[in-house]
Amino acid sequence: MPWGLWQLVQVTLPSRKEGFAFTLLEAMQAGAHVVKIFPAALAGPAYMTNLKMVYPEVNLIPSGGISLETAPDYLALPNVLCVGGSWLTPKEAVQNKRSEEHTSELQSRVDISYA
Repeated sequence: MPWGLWQLVQVTLPSRKEGFAFTLLEAMQAGAHVVKIFPAALAGPAYMTNLKMVYPEVNLIPSGGISLETAPDYLALPNVLCVGGSWLTPKEAVQNKRSEEHTSELQSRVDISYA
């Protein structure tokens, strides 16, 4: 781990899941400690569980196609550090500069990680 930092690599999920596992292995062989998976919804939480069985040392950040409703399914997995996506920040609240609404919305999204 150079300079005490983790390396994060994004792996784009191809149309075939088998190809993704190979790409994930390449990212790990290149020194990645954390892999962002995009779009994660193509594979789903069950596939993330399967990856944990094959690659127990890899930490995942699923992103793409995840919603407020599906995020807890991913966050419950031991190999998922966090989830990402544009749903975390309501576009209208940002565009209209409604920081109170944005803060409230964001807090409700953060709360799911502690459920």
